[in-house]
Amino acid sequence: MQTITIQKREIPLRFDMTAYEMIEARWEGYAEMLDALGARKTRSRTLCELIAIFGNAALIAQGREPDLTHDWVASNMSPRQRGEADRAVGAAIREGMRMEEDEEDQAPQDVVLEELEAKKNGA
Repeated sequence: MQTITIQKREIPLRFDMTAYEMIEARWEGYAEMLDALGARKTRSRTLCELIAIFGNAALIAQGREPDLTHDWVASNMSPRQRGEADRAVGAAIREGMRMEEDEEDQAPQDVVLEELEAKKNGA
């Protein structure tokens, strides 16, 4: 899981369905969020909002109360940290997208069905 440190507070970043729903509430959808992230005039604001969203999603997943806001992130993150934050948010999105694939890879197997198919195929 990606993390970013702001004002000595370590913030894990999690892109899951909770975060996705927060994105839909803020931008109407994932594509609109990507547009805002890609636009020069809105990139910094969008980045701060995504840190708050992904950080709050991680807190919720841990059973903790979400308390991050855009205003807190923006007022406590230095401009120098912007590049690090940009990379961490991108990595969190990629990890979240792979989370689904990882779960599919670990799907329960029907051993009996596999044995029947193997016998049917002459193995």
